[in-house]
Amino acid sequence: MIIYLIKEFSDESWNEILPVNNWYEGELTPTIYDPQTLERAPASYIVGCKDGKFRKVYAEYFLTQEECREKKLNELGLMDEFSKILTDKWKTIIESTVVSGYSRKVESVDLFRMNKWYTGYPQIEFCYKVSFNFEDGISGGQTHSNPNRYEWYKKLEETFTKIFRDSNEVLPTPDSDEVKFENSKVDYMTNQGYRFIVQFYPGGFLSEFREEKLNELKISDV
Repeated sequence: MIIYLIKEFSDESWNEILPVNNWYEGELTPTIYDPQTLERAPASYIVGCKDGKFRKVYAEYFLTQEECREKKLNELGLMDEFSKILTDKWKTIIESTVVSGYSRKVESVDLFRMNKWYTGYPQIEFCYKVSFNFEDGISGGQTHSNPNRYEWYKKLEETFTKIFRDSNEVLPTPDSDEVKFENSKVDYMTNQGYRFIVQFYPGGFLSEFREEKLNELKISDV
C-alpha cells in the first residue's frame, strides 16, 4: 500500500528517516484490542523508511491514496458534488428496477453529510446518508396490496448488494430489512417501505468511478 506522511514527529531522528510530505510503502497491521478494556488499539502501519529498515508507525501520521483524493476533493469543494453524482446514479437504478411490471418512482432525495461519529464506525472523514423517498410510500403499519412489492424489494436489495460489496467480500446476509456492509464504500442500507436509506463513504467509490470514466473515453490507465 502507498501512504503519504502528513505530519512531522516530535523526535527529530524520526524526521530524518521519515521526512514529511513524502510517499512510502506501508502495510496496515492487524487489528488488536486491549485485553483489559476490550477497546481497539490505535491503527498502525509497518513502513519502509529511508534507511532501508521497517518500522511500526501510528496510522494517524499518514493518508492513503484514497484519503488524499478525498482531501483534495474536499479542498476543491467537490465531495458533495461527487456524492450527488453517485446518488443520482442510484436513483436511476431504483426507478429502472421492474418486477412483473411493478416499479416505483422516487418522489424526493435527502442527502447530507454525517456530522458526528458513533462507537464502532470506521474513522473515515466523509460519511454521507441518503434517503430515497417513494411517492407511493406507506408507513405506520399499513400494508400494500400489490403482491409484486416484496419481490421488487428483494430484487432491489440484490442489485445494490452487488454494487456495494467489496470485490473480495462474501455477500452479506440481510438482517431484517437492513443489510450491513461495514466496508470502505458502505456502512449499511435499509428498506423502510416508504424510503430506501444508504449510509456511504463516497471516497470508496472514487477508483471505480475513475475507471468507469476512463473506459467511457476509451483511455488506458497507464
